[in-house]
Formats: sequence, structure tokens, C-alpha cells
Amino acid sequence: IIPMDEEHVRRILGNLLSNAIRYSHKNGRVTVEIKSHNNGVTVSVADQGPGIPKEQQEKIFSKFYQAQDDAARQKGGSGLGLFITKGLVEAHEGKIWLESREGEGATFYFTLPKWRSHSS
Repeated sequence: IIPMDEEHVRRILGNLLSNAIRYSHKNGRVTVEIKSHNNGVTVSVADQGPGIPKEQQEKIFSKFYQAQDDAARQKGGSGLGLFITKGLVEAHEGKIWLESREGEGATFYFTLPKWRSHSS
């Protein structure tokens, strides 16, 4: 059992899935995995898009940040989705991160603990 705000977790997943679909190539695949472990769960959302350059990965969760290439600009967006997603994950005492290589897609991970130190 994971203590969570159901609407917040839906928004987290919705934002990550929306980005994965938006950035995947036309016939690409989006994969979602959920793994349970002693301390909670880890969820991953992987796409087969262009990937995120290493120098941009640290900034990707910043407010109003958008990838700095033509393909990303054509996809649109406000630059708030991943910033909001990070805030929601952290409000649940979880962590969010990504792994990506240019040309090989991106995988976003987040964890949610089984126990929280305070109630919300």
C-alpha cells in the first residue's frame, strides 16, 4: 500500500506519458513499468524519441525549461510539465530522474515510498 493522492499520481503519470508519446517517433513504442520493492514502488516511462542531450538533462525539471533543439520546439508545450511533475513526486516524498542518450529515447523514473513521514 502506497500512501498517495490518487489525482496527483494520475497527473504525474499523465505528464510523463504525454511527453513520451509526444516525443516518440511515428511508430515508436512507449513502455511503462512498475516495480515493487521493500521501500515502495518505482515507475518508469520510456520512449523511443530523439533523447535528451546530456548537457540539458540537469535542467529538464526546471520551471519553463524546454529542450533547445528544433524538434523539441516544434512539439510545443509550456515548459511546466516536468517541473510540476517533480513537485508532485517530491510532495509524496519520492524522487524523479531520467536516463537518456541522444538518438536512443529517454526513460523517466520516479519512486514513491510505502511510508511517509507526515500525512498530507
